[in-house]
Amino acid sequence: MVDTLGVAVVGFGWMGRVHTQAYARVRHHFPQLPLVPELVTVAEEVPGRAEEAAAQFGFASTTRDWREVAADPRVRAVSITAPNFLHREIGVAMAEAGKHIWIEKPVGLTAEDARAVADAVAEAGVRGTVGFNYRNAPAVEAARELIASGELGTVTHVRVRLFSDYAAHPEGALTWRYERERGGSGVLGDLASHGADLARFLLGTSRPSPRTRRSSCRSEPVPPGRRRDTAGPPAVTSARSRTRTTSAACCASPPGRAVSWRPAGSRSASRTTTASRCTAPRARCSGTSAV
Repeated sequence: MVDTLGVAVVGFGWMGRVHTQAYARVRHHFPQLPLVPELVTVAEEVPGRAEEAAAQFGFASTTRDWREVAADPRVRAVSITAPNFLHREIGVAMAEAGKHIWIEKPVGLTAEDARAVADAVAEAGVRGTVGFNYRNAPAVEAARELIASGELGTVTHVRVRLFSDYAAHPEGALTWRYERERGGSGVLGDLASHGADLARFLLGTSRPSPRTRRSSCRSEPVPPGRRRDTAGPPAVTSARSRTRTTSAACCASPPGRAVSWRPAGSRSASRTTTASRCTAPRARCSGTSAV
């Protein structure tokens, strides 16, 4: 017997499309699942976009108001893939309506926003998770198992390097992501947070409370003459990211076993996760250190 889980997607930009494609394909990869997603509704305020999503992926209904999703009894779980400045309001409302939520990061514009969503999830007794999808890459799962097994000895540092050319094209449109008022922490929240999360995830099996010491990232000013996004108001502040983000620490000892992977069709550099045993008494570290 197979049961269904009514799901909704709020915000059908490029990440909303990614979530929808994952829902549509999950049974292709896991045919024995006893619970499968049913695409109930998609919410998107841009005219025509929700209807296009329904025609392509088979959502049963569409809406331009995400509040209708919260009131829909058919929906049991929601992917929140709207712009960052809407995450807190939508996340809290969905939790209070009894919906499980998968919310993209960063969860709002500030840590206070994220705590508000987390508190609402806990109070409502629903499940909530943040889109740290790199945790599920086979290389990362293998590295976590390797650390947990003790084969590497006592691991004190983990280095995670994330290379991305996202938003690097000089002719790309300026969107809400480049406005601090709507995008929040910018590239640190969007990309560097993956590195910090991976450090905690990898060391979490061997250390009870790994902590982040430092995170750094370089942003470049928006050059004059860049075209504006016609779907929204003009960007007024913040920086454009052409970033090489290094998260976790450098260790003076020789590196341990490394596992690399490259997503199919990706233009980005391969992702390499390296766990190392640190024997130097005072290793010099840079980037984000989880110890």
